[in-house]
Amino acid sequence: MRYRLGWVLCILTCGSSCGWIAHADEPAAQAPAVQPSEPTVAKFRIGDSIPSFQGDWLKGAPRAGLEKGRIYVLDFWATWCGACMISMPKFSEIARAQKDKADFIAVNIWENKDVSREKLTEFIRVQKSSMDVAVIADVQDGDPKKREGPISRAWLRSAKINSIPTVMIVDREGRLAWIGRVEGLTEAIDAIHIGDWNLVSARAEYEQQATASRARLTKSLDDNQKLSDTLELSKSDPAAALKVLDELIAKAPYRHFYMDQYRIAILMRLDEEQGVEAAKAFVKKQSNSLETLETMSSWISSIDGLKTSGPAYTLALQWSEASLNNKSDREPGSRDPRVQTLMTHAAALWRNGLGEEAAAEQEKAVAIMKHEPGFSPGWVAESEERVKLYRDSSNPK
Repeated sequence: MRYRLGWVLCILTCGSSCGWIAHADEPAAQAPAVQPSEPTVAKFRIGDSIPSFQGDWLKGAPRAGLEKGRIYVLDFWATWCGACMISMPKFSEIARAQKDKADFIAVNIWENKDVSREKLTEFIRVQKSSMDVAVIADVQDGDPKKREGPISRAWLRSAKINSIPTVMIVDREGRLAWIGRVEGLTEAIDAIHIGDWNLVSARAEYEQQATASRARLTKSLDDNQKLSDTLELSKSDPAAALKVLDELIAKAPYRHFYMDQYRIAILMRLDEEQGVEAAKAFVKKQSNSLETLETMSSWISSIDGLKTSGPAYTLALQWSEASLNNKSDREPGSRDPRVQTLMTHAAALWRNGLGEEAAAEQEKAVAIMKHEPGFSPGWVAESEERVKLYRDSSNPK
């Protein structure tokens, strides 16, 4: 079940950006969405004069470029980027508070080809106060697979940046002054505004942090691939997959929260009853929280090859039903948590052979997505496809 598994795998690279839980031993981080390609040498660095800034203005008064004499704050994002949608409301909040010090612009890049200008404009409209800034879209003019445009190439690729959300500040002299995310943005704007900003120090600090961050990301992606490989191996040889996974756990015990979930999946393929007991123990260890129940329900429903209405899928349904009453608080403009809960319940129903009931729950989620901020057109379309799948598939595999 590739679609649902994709959500769960996102825990490993996007943390809370996918709407899942943070764990006390290993807090979930709003990790960036990553594009595959990356230039070898950074040509655009902190302290350098900014390149041209031309695109398609979708919100706010169009401008010829970024003129000297003003501070500009640019937030690079895409509709498919969950981390972007989480940070955007905070970016807008900062923009309202700091509007007298800088101009704030959301820069849409690396957008999916199926998101037309009309869809993008409607998406921005629905965001309301969570995207309360001017918006410009990069004009894709290169390889469609890379989704590149002049802004992407000149600003991010040239700066050796291949992830979003990324925020940049341009000072009054038209120089790149800061690169980061919403965390620490207010302090940087204040310092640049009063002239208490050292570009040389800022460049050195950023490049040191960027080098360390790239090393961590490379290792994380490598570890995640190894985890995925064990899950694939478990389809044909769960015993061998379990042995490999235990070796990985021994090397990285600090990631036990995520790795234990993989162990549960492999155990369920090896011995379903044993896997169910391991899942119950895992949830008990997390104090049986509703968030954990929802996470584990979704995870179990992502495992192909188990018996329809068997002990594992039945457990997933019990846990999704328990999480239905979870009324999580959320920040204004952020994603409605009911969507994830409804989709989790729909997947569990489907795994138990209840296709019509699953389709009905999925339709509720889609209805919310169409009228709430934070849900990309691509995600809405995929979620609608699930409705048809649930309704047409009486025997899920």
